[in-house]
Amino acid sequence: MLIFTGGIGEHEPRVRRDIAAALGRDLIDDSANEAGEEGALSRSSSGIRVLMVRAREDLILLGEVQRLLG
Repeated sequence: MLIFTGGIGEHEPRVRRDIAAALGRDLIDDSANEAGEEGALSRSSSGIRVLMVRAREDLILLGEVQRLLG
């Protein structure tokens, strides 16, 4: 499984495509990659799942603020 997340992993289809290509296989479905939606980016024939997952740092920060404020 290959998972992309964070600023570049979420917002740079070219980087996702180039990284997957460097693995020597045709892993990414071009239309899914360009759409930039969270979820599966892999081709059904790739044999390796490729996902893009939103990092959601905002939820981590909210949890820490709630913890600190008691």
